[in-house]
Amino acid sequence: MIANTDLVQDKPLPPKPPSKKLTKAEKRAAKKLEEEERKKQLRRDHLQRELRISDYNWKTLKWKFMDMLREMKMPQMQEDALTVWRVFERTIDNKNFAISQLKDCLDEADLQYAINLNQHLEIIDNLIASFIDRMNDMKADFDAECLEITNEASGLRSSIISEQDTSDGQLRAIMIAMERHFETYMTSYVSESNAKVDDEKNKVKPST
Repeated sequence: MIANTDLVQDKPLPPKPPSKKLTKAEKRAAKKLEEEERKKQLRRDHLQRELRISDYNWKTLKWKFMDMLREMKMPQMQEDALTVWRVFERTIDNKNFAISQLKDCLDEADLQYAINLNQHLEIIDNLIASFIDRMNDMKADFDAECLEITNEASGLRSSIISEQDTSDGQLRAIMIAMERHFETYMTSYVSESNAKVDDEKNKVKPST
């Protein structure tokens, strides 16, 4: 019995996710996946060639055996040849079945690897998105804190300027008052001095 090679045809690969801009980690993973898939495809091609060669050899040997069987004259020799043929047939079937099983295992492994890779990339995307969200939150908090500090500094500056203006006004008022006081003092002093000088002049003035 010849193994049916239609059962071991290459299975279609799992659909690729929609194209998007990949990160460096995703590009490395995709490149690694592509290399692994290339190696596995080479193994599939090799196994497929083995099946085709085995099928061709099997048919050739079967034709030759049937020719040889027809040429045999003794029934016992025919029976022995049939027995050997059945053993050989089972061996070929077992070989083809083993190759088919190996191809199925490769396809299942590829599918599982693709699933694991997609899950891994999804986890990485989620971590990157979470990191970006966290950075945006931190930037918003930083901007709010900077705005608060700026407002406080602006209010403090305004307060200092106002206090300085008040102090300057008070100082000018004090200076004006001191100048007026000094002028009044000097006027009074000059008047008193002139009066004393006049009194001294009157005292030393000779009587007539």
